[in-house]
Amino acid sequence: MNVIERECVFNPCLFWLSRRLPLVKLVGMASKPKNSVFPSPFEDPDGALALLNEQWECDPTSAASVESILMDYLRDIAEISTVVLDIETTELISSVPISSMKTSVATVMLLEQHSLGLPAETLLQRSTQLQFWAHESGRGAPLRLLAHVLDHAKLIVAYNGLAFDLVVLSGGDESRWRYKVHDPFLILFKETGRRFKLASILSANGITPKSGSGADAPLLWRAGQLGDDTAWDALSSYNANDVLILTELVLRPSIRVPGGRLIPSASIRPLPLNFRFYCEKQTRVTFST
Repeated sequence: MNVIERECVFNPCLFWLSRRLPLVKLVGMASKPKNSVFPSPFEDPDGALALLNEQWECDPTSAASVESILMDYLRDIAEISTVVLDIETTELISSVPISSMKTSVATVMLLEQHSLGLPAETLLQRSTQLQFWAHESGRGAPLRLLAHVLDHAKLIVAYNGLAFDLVVLSGGDESRWRYKVHDPFLILFKETGRRFKLASILSANGITPKSGSGADAPLLWRAGQLGDDTAWDALSSYNANDVLILTELVLRPSIRVPGGRLIPSASIRPLPLNFRFYCEKQTRVTFST
């Protein structure tokens, strides 16, 4: 009997994990945008990471053991991944300084770094999507573990992330991640001299726009705090769908801006000259030109 097995005799949570790891990747389905060529792999927020939140409430000593295992798991998958990120906040941007804002929920899509040249559908099927929640929600993975994922990620992708998402998550110290951030918003600005809202970029690339408005996220968060679980369900789906849409965008061989110009550098793809032909031949996916 090894160390973990011995501990599991006295720790039901560790026993559960010992039977799941590395099968922690419990796959359900997020809502799939219409006309999307991608499947929707979505991590079950009630799996191993969510269990950690419950353990902290009833047995902190046991939870500490579990957290150590899960930290190793998150480090291992992050170190081989490009992480696509989006967050929602508890306040509107007009209410408080960005660096003082709080995250309600954050979703990441972990894409295998060495597989970024594969057809999109194959890559998405091999991806891992995780959702992190503020502690008081009692949902999903504890938000405090998200920084651990970002610290170990090969690359972080976030639209306007250096001015918003990463500033909020770091409390104003986003420089810890700046060196490995791929921010399509900044890349498009440098290439064109124009600042584009994500909705306009999605429209220009024929991608179904976001399912709601970020301005609704604080309202949904507050409704959930008052006991409306359906509001938090809606917030979860909205945030997860945002990440799926952003992933679809950055996996295009190039990103089109309003007016028609294509910007290959905004994509995260390693681009051989015949990449578009290869993708269309392998997956029968037609990329917009």
